[in-house]
Amino acid sequence: MRRKPVHNLNDLLSHGKRMENGCLEWQRARNWANYGLVYFKGKTRKAHRVAAYFLFGTDLNNMRIDVRHTCDNPPCFEKEHLIPGTKSANTKDAFLKGRRKLPKGGGRYMEGQFYRSWGRNK
Repeated sequence: MRRKPVHNLNDLLSHGKRMENGCLEWQRARNWANYGLVYFKGKTRKAHRVAAYFLFGTDLNNMRIDVRHTCDNPPCFEKEHLIPGTKSANTKDAFLKGRRKLPKGGGRYMEGQFYRSWGRNK
């Protein structure tokens, strides 16, 4: 099957379905973690990141920028549920909401980062 690229926000929105919880869920391809996948500018990208590009002007090539879901629903790309921010803020949000745990074998959480403790500085 040939990939149909998305060219603008209207193309993106045409593949969403409004859910009862207010989410706008991606209805096409998804990855193993349930994030929507879209073909945009010659690459397969996550739908919520492309939505943030159109809605907030985020840089798709800056991998230091993340787009957080306030709804904790990976296929959602509703503008009101997305917050552009840093990977550190996204990690902190996931940890505080219980979606992420400390690394196996211990570790500690400080200022949005996980630090593995190898038997010292605990």
